[in-house]
Amino acid sequence: MKSIENLRQLFFNAYANASFDPEKRTEADIQAFSQELEADLQELGSANNYEAKYIKHLSLWLARKARVLSWMITGPANFPVARNQKACASTDKAWQEFRSWRKRYIKRANAVRTKSPEEEIDLALAELDGEKSHHEMLLIVSKILRNKIMSEQEKIDSIKLNTTFTDENILYWFKNGFPSYQMAYSNTRIKRLADKLKVMRSRVARKETFEPIAFDGGTITIENDRVCVRHDHKPDKTVMDSLRSTGFRWSPHMVCWCRKHTLQAIIDAKKIVGVTK
Repeated sequence: MKSIENLRQLFFNAYANASFDPEKRTEADIQAFSQELEADLQELGSANNYEAKYIKHLSLWLARKARVLSWMITGPANFPVARNQKACASTDKAWQEFRSWRKRYIKRANAVRTKSPEEEIDLALAELDGEKSHHEMLLIVSKILRNKIMSEQEKIDSIKLNTTFTDENILYWFKNGFPSYQMAYSNTRIKRLADKLKVMRSRVARKETFEPIAFDGGTITIENDRVCVRHDHKPDKTVMDSLRSTGFRWSPHMVCWCRKHTLQAIIDAKKIVGVTK
């Protein structure tokens, strides 16, 4: 890649005093890093700043590597052992930071985006509607199977006409009977989904009307569907331990302790920071 090719002099300098053939090492590294960067960009797609940051980390590593000497190249006379050891340590640190950054960046880019409460409600509604439709079809099947006038073929044709069940389902019912637990299980799922939807809607309503809660040394807010505990100064270790033990995690991006927004998260946060109301 052109951006890697532009670092050719840095690559050469990195090996000038540490390799018998710096030109060969330069060519090999340019090819290897070009292939890696190209593959990363293909995977990341629209990661606009990745290439620039990749080049910055790589350039730093190469600049530090240029300070590393090999006594086999420079000669053992007056070889600066202590200075070279520091240069090696600095180079290793830059390399580890480079590779760790790359791993974190790709991991974050590939992470599944957290759905908003509104999106979760839409999905829950679709799931509830689907379960209700399934339940209605089970009622139809149960009614058809109990019919004492229709022939078996007429029942099969009617089930196929009025439901979307497979031939395998239908043959199973005629062979083994219609299990009553299916209706009970479907009813349970409908109730559970309805209760889940109710909780979701209450979360959205609470988020829209929530007022920040002030406590001595900070505030509790709801941001990005997270309950956030933000301190004016670093809290005591006991407070941080309590936050961790109840599911809160420190977010460098949001600069606060946060946890997915639920009523229990608010209750826990208030208890930890000493809010009684």
